[in-house]
Amino acid sequence: MSCFIRQCCVDDAGDIYRLNKDEMGYDYSIKLTAQKIADLCQSSNDRIYVAEENGKVIGYVHANNYDTLYFGHMKNIMGIAVSSLYKRQGIGSLLLAEVEK
Repeated sequence: MSCFIRQCCVDDAGDIYRLNKDEMGYDYSIKLTAQKIADLCQSSNDRIYVAEENGKVIGYVHANNYDTLYFGHMKNIMGIAVSSLYKRQGIGSLLLAEVEK
């Protein structure tokens, strides 16, 4: 596996749109996906990481911070998707490990 994990950028909107549509069943337009990515990348509370292979995003995870009165600081996974062509290869685990960092 030659993928690497990096922070998401607006240029990833097309690939993320396809992952959302094909893997999760959400047909949210590319334009709106790009706007959400732009907004969330400016948020100090949210992080989006992508798994990239050969210039194509093959998976992503969106996480945000949250705190409670009964436990230490935690991360909430808002969404995670991996292309069905790459499942069972540890990509989801790599994405979650990046969130844990």
